Amino acid sequence: MRGRWDRIKRIVLRSSWRFLFDDAFALASNIAFSMVLSLFPFLIVLASVPAYWGGENLMDTIREGLFSALPEYVASALEPEVVAVLSQGRSVLTFGVLVLLITITGAVESVRIGLNRAYGGRDPRSFLFRRLQSLVFVVAGGAVLMITALLAVVAPIVWSYVEPHIPAIAEQRTLFDTTRFLTITVILTLLLYAMHVWLPARRYRLAELTPGIAATMALWFAAGFGFSYYLSHFGTYARTYAGLAGIVATLVFFYIVAAILLYGAELNAALVRAKREEPPGK
Repeated sequence: MRGRWDRIKRIVLRSSWRFLFDDAFALASNIAFSMVLSLFPFLIVLASVPAYWGGENLMDTIREGLFSALPEYVASALEPEVVAVLSQGRSVLTFGVLVLLITITGAVESVRIGLNRAYGGRDPRSFLFRRLQSLVFVVAGGAVLMITALLAVVAPIVWSYVEPHIPAIAEQRTLFDTTRFLTITVILTLLLYAMHVWLPARRYRLAELTPGIAATMALWFAAGFGFSYYLSHFGTYARTYAGLAGIVATLVFFYIVAAILLYGAELNAALVRAKREEPPGK
């Protein structure tokens, strides 16, 4: 038992050192900056497209769901600004798409660099191929956020409408909420698997990627709750950064999210190296 704990501590220590050695903190800051820079265009595109299909009410519902993925302090600071920009019309949507394509693909490329450093691969693929692949992941990420918004906001609204007409389903509310949460978790997990499989140059088996992805999901949920609690009880951003408090808090949140993503790759790489160093038959 003690040998197992020693092995776990050794792997955590090794992955942490590799995290520092591969400049993951610098890459995480680059990812966070790119995400904040593309945040408004990204939310504008996602919130505006449904308006063409379902009108302003559907757009408001989708926007509420998108902000539900952010800590409450961050969402409350950003939502009024996005609403103000959306009121300017469709020309903003066109400009938002252009800015989005330029900035958020840079964030995907920074993730690719971090994964390549963690997994030890040099990427021979062309610049054009990598950028097109980044666009695919941008579209996939937008779809994931849209589905998350639908499950987080629209699904409960539909349930509240149906429940009075079918009273028998009232007893299944707990199962309904659990299913929504598990569905969101599965979709995010699949997106993480896709990033770890297709973005880096070196390929690993799915079983070798699972520990780091599981750790990433667990740390993401913990960081979301922890950061929200910190902002509501100990955060001093409003006093320190005045009108920029919401942007700074958003930047810090994305920095933590990006660092956790890169650490998950380092953890996978450390586990693979440790397994290869074990004596045969152990």
